Amino acid sequence: MFLSDFPEAVGILDQIHNTVDGVQMSPYMIALMDANLAAKGREFQGTDKSTFTAYIMNDLWPAYHP
Repeated sequence: MFLSDFPEAVGILDQIHNTVDGVQMSPYMIALMDANLAAKGREFQGTDKSTFTAYIMNDLWPAYHP
């Protein structure tokens, strides 16, 4: 499954804009959703020196796997 399989969810995300500068927030929201889904998995394999991997392993993983 991919997020594109759920057009109603993508449509809702496309409606979110920053109130200060009007920038569409969906690209940022998708990345955060991706990180949360990855952290909830039984296992996670990241890449060396990746800040995204560090965020998942240091912040999200411990929250979901105490």
